[in-house]
Amino acid sequence: MVHVEAEPNYNYNLFQGNDVSGNNVFEVDRDGNISSSGTIIANEFNVGSGKIYGNEAYNNYLDFNNSSSLFKIQSKTYIKFDGSNAQREVTVNEGTNDIDFVVKGASNNPLFKTDSATNKIGMHGVGTPVADL
Repeated sequence: MVHVEAEPNYNYNLFQGNDVSGNNVFEVDRDGNISSSGTIIANEFNVGSGKIYGNEAYNNYLDFNNSSSLFKIQSKTYIKFDGSNAQREVTVNEGTNDIDFVVKGASNNPLFKTDSATNKIGMHGVGTPVADL
């Protein structure tokens, strides 16, 4: 274990790693933020009740809460894993957005497809759902 303390007005990184060319590839700043230009490998990665961003500019992230987790792309909730009740639930299109859901078979045709905009379901290779179920 390493214990490091920084002075209150310390404006530099606590740790910094460079490659053989002198490029900064790893750093830990005084607030505990870790950045890396390479792959971070760990046996366990705990974000607590926080977020893991895939692309922060597009607001793509996994959001971990005490009783649920959300998978968001461009701020829209595509999937919600809800453990807040005795009956657990996985919800697709949690934000009532126009997000379709597709299950594909071995032939790559949809075995099951929903069309969120029309509230219709297609099955057995029907690419565009034509009827309510």
